[in-house]
Amino acid sequence: MSGASLSEIEVWTTPIVLAALISFVGSLAMWWIYFDTSSEAGAEKIMKVDNPGLLGLKYHSIHVILVGALILCAVGDELVVNHPLGYMSASDVFVIIVGPIIYLIANMVYKWFTCRIIAKSHTVAIVALVVLILFSSYLNLIVCNALSVSIFVFISIYEVVDSKKKVHKKIKE
Repeated sequence: MSGASLSEIEVWTTPIVLAALISFVGSLAMWWIYFDTSSEAGAEKIMKVDNPGLLGLKYHSIHVILVGALILCAVGDELVVNHPLGYMSASDVFVIIVGPIIYLIANMVYKWFTCRIIAKSHTVAIVALVVLILFSSYLNLIVCNALSVSIFVFISIYEVVDSKKKVHKKIKE
């Protein structure tokens, strides 16, 4: 979601402002999920691996999917800001819920390539988003986006807490 599209709205109602804030928080959470550990891990792994060219190819290929998912999420944010109280259509479900699912799957694949880990938080989040699809026809755009964004916020918090536990565990060893 861009500030330019928000500036084009003549009357800022409470739902529109709330939708913009929710979208902004979602962008921050997605940024945090990726940059908290993933980007550093990728750079370190490429420097240490026997075949950096192959890993670099995988690394860059998965980023195409990540960027595509981010674009889907941005389209969803635009829809929510422009029609926060509208009800979900199939295309809305795709950009508001499936976009985040694609982002999380791509992020999981990236973490597997770089760290050989399967992020439990991402798996749980994907399941939660699939469940959200089942109930999305009963929700308006802003509520659905808020639930989707809250899942990203929970992942961000979980990963910060979990990484601190791992650091403390390593210190004790």
